[in-house]
Amino acid sequence: MNPKPKFNPKAERAFLASLSPHEARQVAGSIDKRDRILAGKASIEEVYNEGKDPLYQWKRVGEISTNPRTMAGMNSQQEILTATKSFAKGCMDAPKEKQPPLPVGNISPAVLTQADALGILIKGQNIALDHDYTRHTLLHHGSPSERDRGQEPISDDDLALAGTILNQTQNLKPGTPSKSKNGCLRLEVTEEVGAYRYTVVYEVRRAGVVVYTMFKRPK
Repeated sequence: MNPKPKFNPKAERAFLASLSPHEARQVAGSIDKRDRILAGKASIEEVYNEGKDPLYQWKRVGEISTNPRTMAGMNSQQEILTATKSFAKGCMDAPKEKQPPLPVGNISPAVLTQADALGILIKGQNIALDHDYTRHTLLHHGSPSERDRGQEPISDDDLALAGTILNQTQNLKPGTPSKSKNGCLRLEVTEEVGAYRYTVVYEVRRAGVVVYTMFKRPK
């Protein structure tokens, strides 16, 4: 028996061909991408990875690096910012091609303790950005019109601070409302970072929390 069987691209195409057109489009991302895969012009992996930061490209077992940069706690805030900019661009440029949540930090024990005191159990450790919520935040809180109501536009730089904002809080509160439409619990934080006072709503998920929305005001 071969202990390291080679990857067979024909198996991918056979799987895709066995799906209904609707299901195949969901897997591939679009009809055009489905057709490219079925024609042997690209693999599912190549199609999925197009235009994505190498840090967040799909990898097969055995290809995953032990480089700490590939882990949720990236080595520096600059690396988090770089990844956030790439992620946000994908959210805005290709809203229907949903990216997996982007980790931007790890939840501190102090935050877990505060959440537990509120009766909210957080099982995971990731602080992450969600594809749809990031797009919503940038569309609704990222325009210059925010200044008309005393706020400043949210940018990629602000979203990259989501981990820092959560972990420095000593006043974690339930969200208002307390649950999202999907039934997930919400947490709310108001913290000062630099020249601004941020309010961030986080949604509790299985792997940790994701940013639901964010806005900021000058101090």
